[in-house]
Amino acid sequence: MSMITLNGQLINIFKAPEGTNKEGEKYGGQDKIQLLAKMDLPNGEFRMEMLTLTAPSIEPFRKLVSRNVSVPAGVFSSAKGIQWFIPKSADMSCLAPSDG
Repeated sequence: MSMITLNGQLINIFKAPEGTNKEGEKYGGQDKIQLLAKMDLPNGEFRMEMLTLTAPSIEPFRKLVSRNVSVPAGVFSSAKGIQWFIPKSADMSCLAPSDG
């Protein structure tokens, strides 16, 4: 079960670039999705924010680019900032557009 459900327009899917750090360890290569989400502000207005999430696979999202979707998500804080992800245990079989 996810902690959060994010709603927004799926604007991009991609695989993160791969590389090797100074210690010889490989990094990158994760599947990523990008959502344009509406964030409510305390004054009653809102702003649009792009969120990048690590996904177990981008395959379920290929046909949904440019559509509004709801996705299960988790979040944590790291030295690089807030990190969003779709849990590996998330049931993606019911992923469908949320175009109202």
